[in-house]
Amino acid sequence: MISYIKGTLVHRGNGVVVVEASGLGYEIFVSAATLSVLPEVGETVKIHTHMNVKEDGISLYGFSTAEELELFH
Repeated sequence: MISYIKGTLVHRGNGVVVVEASGLGYEIFVSAATLSVLPEVGETVKIHTHMNVKEDGISLYGFSTAEELELFH
């Protein structure tokens, strides 16, 4: 499981961000509330994550705080 990802925010989209960490770009689905508190592209970010594994794919969901992640669980 991936507990959190810390790296450079390289993309902000509608409900999704990409964070580059150690040369890998992680696509993370986020809510509008989380997106609104993240820094600008090019800045360092730490996103708490939940990895969702299903038959048809693996997805990462991101939260701005550990408390938000706990509430999600």
